[in-house]
Amino acid sequence: MKKILGLLALMLAVSGVASADQDVLKDIKFTTEVRQSWQDKDGKDANKIGNEGFKKDNRERTRIRNSISGNLALNDEWGLNAYFDFANNHDVLKNKFEGNSITHKGTFSKRDNWYTTLEFSKSVKLGSLEVTPTLGWYNETNRRKLNSAGKDDPINGSMKTTGIANNIYFGPSFDFKVFGKNVSTTLQAVYTDIKKGGSGDYYLSGSEFERGRAEGWGFNAHFSHDNAIYDGAAGKFAYSISLEHYFRDLKGKVAETGKDAKSNVYMYYYTGLSYTTPTFKGFYGKISLNNEWEKYTAATGYNNTFSVMTNLGYKTSFDIPVGKVTVNPYISYKPLERASEYNKHEKNKRKTTEVNELRAGLSVSLATK
Repeated sequence: MKKILGLLALMLAVSGVASADQDVLKDIKFTTEVRQSWQDKDGKDANKIGNEGFKKDNRERTRIRNSISGNLALNDEWGLNAYFDFANNHDVLKNKFEGNSITHKGTFSKRDNWYTTLEFSKSVKLGSLEVTPTLGWYNETNRRKLNSAGKDDPINGSMKTTGIANNIYFGPSFDFKVFGKNVSTTLQAVYTDIKKGGSGDYYLSGSEFERGRAEGWGFNAHFSHDNAIYDGAAGKFAYSISLEHYFRDLKGKVAETGKDAKSNVYMYYYTGLSYTTPTFKGFYGKISLNNEWEKYTAATGYNNTFSVMTNLGYKTSFDIPVGKVTVNPYISYKPLERASEYNKHEKNKRKTTEVNELRAGLSVSLATK
């Protein structure tokens, strides 16, 4: 509750700029969420497959996720739009699984990961086409509780940085038509720097290079399309498609082979189908089917993940002098997340695991007048 009250105070303080003729806060949003996942790990027949219920010894990961994001109109800086997003994942991992037995019960790892995005953009007209060039910086910093020997030690260890990745990118976003359908497109040139366990969308981490870090260049190409199949009194059926490509060419030698690192394209393809119920006195429900396919071209194999997510939430809004505040508590349950990892060079070419997950969260947002 203290966090929420503090956030509302921050909203009111920052939104005071909205009355000035200078920079203006357009919107701000805070979300806090707890996620608990389970996996079939308890007992001699445990094989990471199937939903075995909410057993204590099947707990896999507890995640507390907090994020704050928003947009500002920088009227003093040529009318630029500024976007920021700060997120933190605090993870506690339980009951390490090895083969078909639990080798260590209880907490075996604690992680604290930070994600920062800062962007500056401005929409311009090029004939009939509206283009939004964007300059951005993305940082991912991973921390784990380790002892002096560098091993996981959630009791006596201390938080240490285990990986850093930085991407600086610039490029346009625009829409175009394909067979009469609108496709949102983003093309970006990228500078990448990785250290320790950071990867920056590359197939190796910085620790796998001879210097323990690497840097280079690349580009991002994103294509997405979403549309409502039906939107009426019975609710909303919608689908979403996203194709993401991250090319990276990093300089340096791989520590294991002594050879120059290969260029790589990380491909991430997402398809989703969802149904959202009509809203009744602020309450709503949602179910979605999702499929994610990913591959690194410089490495053998690919990963494919299919999941089912259900959601129940309540949303209400009220006006304040500077704008509208929206409060949205929700709970979600993922009865199935099936991940398949395929590698033709492995003895067991396809490895499949399943988890289920329960989430509870609250988001509070402000849209200024």
